[in-house]
Amino acid sequence: MISIKSLRGELNIFDILVEKRKIGYLLLDKAMNIQFMNKQMRLILDLKGAEVENQYWFSVMPSMKRYHELYQAILAGRDQKLVLFEMDFPEGRRYWEVDHLPTTGDKGAIDGLLIMAHEVTERHRMSIKMREQLAELKRANDKLNSSKRAYVNLLEDVHEEKNHLLRLREDLEIKSKRLRKSNVELAQFAYIASHDLQEPLRTISNFSELLKSECESTLTKDGKLYLDFVYEASDRMRNLISGLLDYSRIGRRAQKNSICTVKLLDRLLLDFQKKYPEVTFQCDYSSLPDFVGFPEEIEKLFTQLIDNSIKFRNLEQICTISLHAEGTDDNWTFYVQDNGIGIEEKFQEKVFLIYKRLHPREKYKGTGIGLSQCKKIVELHGGKIAVTSEIGKGSTFYFTIPKLH
Repeated sequence: MISIKSLRGELNIFDILVEKRKIGYLLLDKAMNIQFMNKQMRLILDLKGAEVENQYWFSVMPSMKRYHELYQAILAGRDQKLVLFEMDFPEGRRYWEVDHLPTTGDKGAIDGLLIMAHEVTERHRMSIKMREQLAELKRANDKLNSSKRAYVNLLEDVHEEKNHLLRLREDLEIKSKRLRKSNVELAQFAYIASHDLQEPLRTISNFSELLKSECESTLTKDGKLYLDFVYEASDRMRNLISGLLDYSRIGRRAQKNSICTVKLLDRLLLDFQKKYPEVTFQCDYSSLPDFVGFPEEIEKLFTQLIDNSIKFRNLEQICTISLHAEGTDDNWTFYVQDNGIGIEEKFQEKVFLIYKRLHPREKYKGTGIGLSQCKKIVELHGGKIAVTSEIGKGSTFYFTIPKLH
């Protein structure tokens, strides 16, 4: 149960937590009067300028009366499933998953309702599209079965057609299995990361800050230090989970497109100059080819490799980074070379393992997941990535991207 009193007291924190996920929420008391509605929920319900606090919910949104029985069931303490909510807009119909949670008062009795809405339009549309594609596949398969008798006398043509269809079917089955497995794993992981792992971390972090601020005068120096350790550790864990979520999302819904490498790097270098204003570095990338790939993933790939070159630079000289490419009939091979601190030979394969750190976090910040993301991105394109390096002289990361003919 959620205490409406405690939630009101931490609305700013709650807003910060849901803002990045674009989650709309509102609080109702037991009489269905609106206690609070955040900005995102106002946008969803087209109530941007309306005064809604302390207004009767069904007067503000008469269409919500169809959920009256659902509200009463939740206020009676019965668990309910997620509700799919839909609204029509000029650009088309949009969908939200709506969760309803009871809130409690000081004595633990249910005194209201928390309604949270998270948009799932793209996922719902993809689900509809997949059902249509499966139906089309079934119709094609039924048509094939009904036509077999007509081709008895054309064995050679049937045999060729059958082999072709088998190849298509095997390819479709492989892709379908991968998609189902990926969706299951991603759904399980996203749930664990967002609920079972991140929520306790947020609680630890929030209450350690609260304890430090409210009890600062009574805490010893060691006590304050211990609280700082707790906060920093929970923050590191949250970053690790966030990195792992980013890793799991690589390649999802990605579409290939033509990529102008030079323009991409022009933009990235401006970002790096803002990120590292105190660092003097030189980057040469004037003659790089355009190619076809997944733009968002390729941007992450170059960002991570250049960021590593700057982060692990040799402090005794100007950081220099050189990017060039070589082409064959089938592949482009890109090279990212620097004059940094280098990597020992025994670690040159292990650096691509997830969470593999070679240096203490006190000296170099990071989660140890960046190069494993690079490896996954390159393999998503059907290529390979590796590194050659010498301690004190720098490193050269190189990866292949197949050409599309």
